[in-house]
Amino acid sequence: MVDIKIYKKMDYFTIDIDISFEGGILVIQGESGAGKTTLLDCIAGLKNPDRGSISIEDRFLYSSEKNINLPVKDRNIGYLFQSYALFPHMSVMDNVLYGLKSRKIKDFSYAEKVLDSFGIHHIKDKLPSNISGGEKQRTALARAIATRPALLLLDEPFSALDRDTKASVYEEFVNFKENFHMDTILITHDEKEAKLLGDRIIHLKDGKVI
Repeated sequence: MVDIKIYKKMDYFTIDIDISFEGGILVIQGESGAGKTTLLDCIAGLKNPDRGSISIEDRFLYSSEKNINLPVKDRNIGYLFQSYALFPHMSVMDNVLYGLKSRKIKDFSYAEKVLDSFGIHHIKDKLPSNISGGEKQRTALARAIATRPALLLLDEPFSALDRDTKASVYEEFVNFKENFHMDTILITHDEKEAKLLGDRIIHLKDGKVI
């Protein structure tokens, strides 16, 4: 169970959200500036709400009442940014292994499984500058899930892909959903994408669920 109740005053509106979901993929839609990315940043610990609570399986990541605010490294959250944020000097494999090493996880066989699952094992020694946009997206997603996070956050992960690449990645993502059973929050503007990938869809406007 993922439980999010946060209040945060922004420049032009106030984020006031109370949502819970159990298992699967929660899709969040809304126009630009609705507060979607800020919500993900608060869950990940990159930004702080003014008050409220965020918990996963009754483990509090943030609670103003209990005076809990775990640092990013202790939240066990996987986050895929729109830009992918791959390390340009690291190979595909080293990018995927980075999170494992930073958390002192020694079981690298899971990273191999993830690379195989997304069809990028054959490019594991290449640098990000030498792979396609679709391969960069797959690498970033593989890195995000290799640490087996308690929750995966995806901020418009497919928006930069062309139509043909999207179709292929959608299929792989559906396979990921079936094979890894990872609770996920996905932000997208694409209605078709939301219906295809999401188990539940909510819409935000001016920081509130409508």
